[in-house]
Amino acid sequence: MPIAKEHTGGATSAQYRAKRGHRNEMSTLYDDIREVVGQSPGTSRADVLRAVSAYIQELSARPAVADISRQNRLLEEQITRLRRKLPVAVSSDASNDD
Repeated sequence: MPIAKEHTGGATSAQYRAKRGHRNEMSTLYDDIREVVGQSPGTSRADVLRAVSAYIQELSARPAVADISRQNRLLEEQITRLRRKLPVAVSSDASNDD
């Protein structure tokens, strides 16, 4: 049954449901964040947002998987170059053949 426009602020039913769904989604997100942060139900949104901001900053400080992969590749290339420059060492097994 369509929702009357006077109850939706002039929005269509689909727009109203989408907006209401977004609000519900945000409320659920807020509740989830509050639970994860371990705060009491009386915690203000500002407190939760500060905690989320700190968490995001912490995540931002961590290297991304792409950065780690790139560093690993560069290290492997450097090891390969160094191995080419080193003289071939006699293995301990070869020296015990006497």
